[in-house]
Amino acid sequence: MRYFLAVLDEGGITRAARELYISQPSLSQAIRTIESQFQTTLFDRVGRELRPTPEGLALAESVRGVLALVDDATERVREVVELETGRLTIAASSTLAIDPLVGLVTEFLARHPKMSVHIEDVGTTAHAVALVRSGVADAGFVEMPVTESSIITGRFATEELKLAGHVRELEGYVNKVPAAALAKIPMGIVSRDEGGHTPSLRKIAGLVGEVRAACADREFLWDLVREGAVATFIPENVARIMLPTTPTYSLDPPVMRDIGVIYRDGTPSPATDAFLSLAFSAARMNSKNA
Repeated sequence: MRYFLAVLDEGGITRAARELYISQPSLSQAIRTIESQFQTTLFDRVGRELRPTPEGLALAESVRGVLALVDDATERVREVVELETGRLTIAASSTLAIDPLVGLVTEFLARHPKMSVHIEDVGTTAHAVALVRSGVADAGFVEMPVTESSIITGRFATEELKLAGHVRELEGYVNKVPAAALAKIPMGIVSRDEGGHTPSLRKIAGLVGEVRAACADREFLWDLVREGAVATFIPENVARIMLPTTPTYSLDPPVMRDIGVIYRDGTPSPATDAFLSLAFSAARMNSKNA
């Protein structure tokens, strides 16, 4: 189609071939092929020039519109491939959104300033897996393990869940609290975590005695912890950010959780691939510094 328009605009094979950087015989054969496909004559020879027939003019009008759409589509694809536009959606719980996701998203947006990032807040690992599997989310941060045939999991880090609070029952402890003492400490939890749906939450559920506050909102729970009403478990790095003045303790033995990045099996989108590369690079750095 581009060859056809070049001949039309240049008025002949010789000039068109020069503009297209192809041989004249190749261009002549291309025009004959097009005429054969449309079963009509598209050009009349007038001296050394080729002038479009009415059929050729009709075709040219349509072709210009089609090629404009093709060029537009090509540019849109290029922008997506080169991360000049688009949206990345990541599923993560609120604690994982605070750390490590804040740092990763900040770096991602710094590298790709024309991209946008959307964080889907999930309550459970199963919810994150469902969003990634369905394509609503491009990737997710979850507690491992994940066993799903269509989901790829890559280990990101192992982190400790600390006991945070300044309730009376924690007075006298320094740095560590025996697991047996947990039964006597007034605890607060996020209601959707009750009973435990991950290995770390199940371990905590088996040790906790009295749950004094079951909160639908994690921010409200942290307010209660700040006020000294209850204690709760919180990732160590998140505690430094959200509860900087609240004492934290390691449980003895400690409660640990493995964090992984999940994504769909198959070829990831350019944006997803860029984010995964960034995440796994950070994971390697964390591993070296551990």
